[in-house]
Amino acid sequence: MFNNFFSGDPVIEKPRAVYAKLDKIESLDGVGSQSDSYVYFDTVDADWFNRTWKKYRSERKHQDASINWFKVAPISIIVGKRSLLFGKYVSTDELDSLRHEIDAPTDEIEERGNWYLLEFANDDIPVDQYFGLFSPPVSRVIASPQRVSAEFEKSLGDCFDLDDIKDATVSDIKKTLNPSCNSVEGVAVYDVGQGNCNALLRNVYSPAPTLYFDFGGGALANQSTFPTKLRHFCKSLKQPVILSHWDWDHWSSAQRDSGILQHTWIVPRQTLGAVHRTLAANIDSKGKLLIYPNNIGSIRVGSVELIKCQGRGRNHSGLALIATHQILDRRILLPGDARYNVIPNCLSRAITAFTALVAPHHGADMRFRRVPGPDYCGFNRIVYSYGPQNTFYHPRQITIDRHKDEDWDHKLETAEARKRSPTQLGHLLLTFDNSYVPNTRLFPPCGGNCQLDLVEG
Repeated sequence: MFNNFFSGDPVIEKPRAVYAKLDKIESLDGVGSQSDSYVYFDTVDADWFNRTWKKYRSERKHQDASINWFKVAPISIIVGKRSLLFGKYVSTDELDSLRHEIDAPTDEIEERGNWYLLEFANDDIPVDQYFGLFSPPVSRVIASPQRVSAEFEKSLGDCFDLDDIKDATVSDIKKTLNPSCNSVEGVAVYDVGQGNCNALLRNVYSPAPTLYFDFGGGALANQSTFPTKLRHFCKSLKQPVILSHWDWDHWSSAQRDSGILQHTWIVPRQTLGAVHRTLAANIDSKGKLLIYPNNIGSIRVGSVELIKCQGRGRNHSGLALIATHQILDRRILLPGDARYNVIPNCLSRAITAFTALVAPHHGADMRFRRVPGPDYCGFNRIVYSYGPQNTFYHPRQITIDRHKDEDWDHKLETAEARKRSPTQLGHLLLTFDNSYVPNTRLFPPCGGNCQLDLVEG
């Protein structure tokens, strides 16, 4: 166990107050009678931080000091409703500025900022505090959130950023991606509940993953959506992991099968809070952490193009991946949570069309103005990776309809595939044509105990 937060049964020590970075806002607007949002804070115990941060800042250039600090950091996640947290205390203008993680085309995010002091008190603002990704929440009550000063906000940002880790070189990234990306015959979309975990496959009839794109799954209020039958992922090939962006539903399964932390991870440089930065320290201590440079638009290795997304906010400034079948000249898109228009050339049919894709953000309402069209080869597939009865109501019908309007009418869903699967695992296979035998259970060849057999495609 690297940090108490990552324990299966974390010790709960309720803090008096926390410094809380606004992590994301997940809108429920337009769902039935809902007109609210979930607000997520990435937090650290304020009293502990006040005692330790100056010493840490002076020593952080030393890897061991940095790792040891994150091992003991008392971190947590706080979740509440936007209306409860801000409705009475913040102006309309500031509310609009806080909506940077709601998927709207005009949203912007400050690279630093949005740190609050949350004090627990006998007030009238209820929240849930999570002391672990998979543990039940503790009900707490807070006083009105207070923005910290600009100077102290910078100090908090300095402690939890990735600036003490240098960008990886293009050569290092290419070396990591070789030979995993030299030949791709298919893509696996694993059933991990309300989250995302994809993989590249060199052989669809013997489908051991050669590279993971995201390693997530259901967490926090959606942890029950993770399939109970899934206990082991394939790690026999020391597969590298590409993290699309720093959201826990895209990396949380690293805490379910922690051996993956010993692998090499390629991650975007983004603004982090305490929980995400602690994961980065965990990877850095056990495996290898390669940070993708923000000034490199894309890196191509063999059949794969790794792309830096060009939007604002965590969802839209991470990494996307396009896998190409070099003989058939057909493509599969893995966008993570990024909107299509922030992935360069994604919407240009003259440059790129896709045989298959994974719907961004689990089928959330991304307020698309345009959707990429299929390549009209007569074999197009779209996958929605989500958990049954998730709290975000993904996938949204408006998103399904928008894709159908662009001829993405062959829809696959991990949650629906689970219902039909003899293994109770809805892992899906995407290929570049229809030459494989459908409805054949495909097992990884490593002979280990992983549970990644593909049941539908």
